[in-house]
Amino acid sequence: MSAGRFHLAQRRKTQEPPRSQPLAFNPAPLALPPNGQQTPEDFLPPGIHETLALLASLKIPFRLLTHAPVSTIDDCLALPEIDGTGTIVPRNALLGPAQAMRSKTFAADPHAYLAAHPDLRFTLMLLMPKKPMRTADVSRALGTSRLSFAPQALLPALLGLSAGAVSPLGMPNDRDGRVTLAIDDELRRAPVWAMHPCDNTATVLIAQADFLNRFLPAIGRTPTWITTSPDEPEKEA
Repeated sequence: MSAGRFHLAQRRKTQEPPRSQPLAFNPAPLALPPNGQQTPEDFLPPGIHETLALLASLKIPFRLLTHAPVSTIDDCLALPEIDGTGTIVPRNALLGPAQAMRSKTFAADPHAYLAAHPDLRFTLMLLMPKKPMRTADVSRALGTSRLSFAPQALLPALLGLSAGAVSPLGMPNDRDGRVTLAIDDELRRAPVWAMHPCDNTATVLIAQADFLNRFLPAIGRTPTWITTSPDEPEKEA
């Protein structure tokens, strides 16, 4: 099987204030090792390949960064390419209906509960990396019943992701349309967003405009923009 090879564009050094710079995209052939053998030089996990192939099909420019696994927002912010001004790593939080997730049947077997309730909906919330969040504020802003943090065990079923790799780039895996996207207004100020391509051993840098105006429409999603307060955060379940 073949996939596209993606060369990184060198970031231009400038003394001007941070601004969005063009992201290079060059689809050259990438040879994978035969018989599924994996080598550090030329192997990327399948989730990354699928995400990059989708971006390539949409002609969305990006930069691909590969690195050791990062599991927290602090790990992501420590990447040298993340400057915190022109490029932002959105914090991701998967939220679900609090009443349903407090039920004994949900606690006993979340996957069985999910299968038995196809109308159950979740929200993937994106906000500034260090901004505290209260689920009550998000619930009010969205006009929904009370939300709470969804268990990480549901990530594979809902978004095809594992803990530590949560990203809106996984939304194409939500084929049943269970997950909606909500974005904090403060993220508008960042011209480039850094997100995992469905695996936490890589990060892609994508222009905010391309993500909002090309990626999301291509997968049939419209985000809801909300404003959250900077109160003390809640503990995740």
